[in-house]
Amino acid sequence: MTMKESILRFAEEFSWEPIIENRDKLAPIDIDAPGASIIVAGMGGSPLAADLLIALDPTLNIIVHKDYGLPPIDAPGASILVAISYSGNTEETIDAFETAKKEGLSVAVIAKGGALLDRARQEAAPFVQLPDSDIQPRMASGFIIKALAALLGLDALQRELTALAPLLKPAQIEESGRALAARIGDRAPLIYASARNRAIAYNWKIKLNETGKIHAFFNVFPELNHNEMNGFSSRYYTVILRDPDDHPRIKKRMEALDVLYKKQNVFVEIIDEKGATHLHRIFDSLVLADWTALAIAEARGVDPEQVPMVEEFKRCLSN
Repeated sequence: MTMKESILRFAEEFSWEPIIENRDKLAPIDIDAPGASIIVAGMGGSPLAADLLIALDPTLNIIVHKDYGLPPIDAPGASILVAISYSGNTEETIDAFETAKKEGLSVAVIAKGGALLDRARQEAAPFVQLPDSDIQPRMASGFIIKALAALLGLDALQRELTALAPLLKPAQIEESGRALAARIGDRAPLIYASARNRAIAYNWKIKLNETGKIHAFFNVFPELNHNEMNGFSSRYYTVILRDPDDHPRIKKRMEALDVLYKKQNVFVEIIDEKGATHLHRIFDSLVLADWTALAIAEARGVDPEQVPMVEEFKRCLSN
């Protein structure tokens, strides 16, 4: 499937219903127990679903772990590790899974296949197998967030995610994404959002890096106003993602930065996120990022799908 086809069909992911294998081994998640944690291990775009859950409900005690091993845990016996790897072969995530088993944590797995899914089967651990679709991992965020919501028993969220299938209209966003790519040109994008929408800005960066094959960076308000905004340059193109539910003072900061940067002849624009709900706005924005990154790749004459540098790096590590 081409990248364009993946984008056009992205909304279909929300119609998929995940099946939990070994459900009877899924430990009850008592997140109110002292020291209990939900640890989501994954790299790149795989743990985006956990970041989005935190954005949607900051009261969820979720720790996103992007490394080998495990983060510090107060109550291993009351905690669960959810290991997410689209390919199932991400070595940091497999290491987190193995460490969790040794430390006595409950574990669950989300993967399409690979060594991680094999280990889940060997251990009779709960797992959700992602559809064997011919798409890149960064295009599987719909599948992954549905799988994670199922494992965590977030039934209301599952229903809201399913409702996105007819709401998202990727084809209607293509023109806006291509126009944004044209405005960015050969400048490096800076993607800014409120702290609550950090995951959205970060995923924009991932898509621009992997699909567009360009440098891209992200930061959040209000922190960036205390340091990064001093490093303005016409070499960058600043994209500010504004959500209608952002704090009024954050919105004021966005508008003030827009004015100040334009006075310095810095390229900047504010994009108002669209959608009836926060969840709708999140994925509408990420589809816009996909179209923008694809258009940048096409303009540069690079392959928008494969990530040869990542694969070459993995071969270097294996040697």
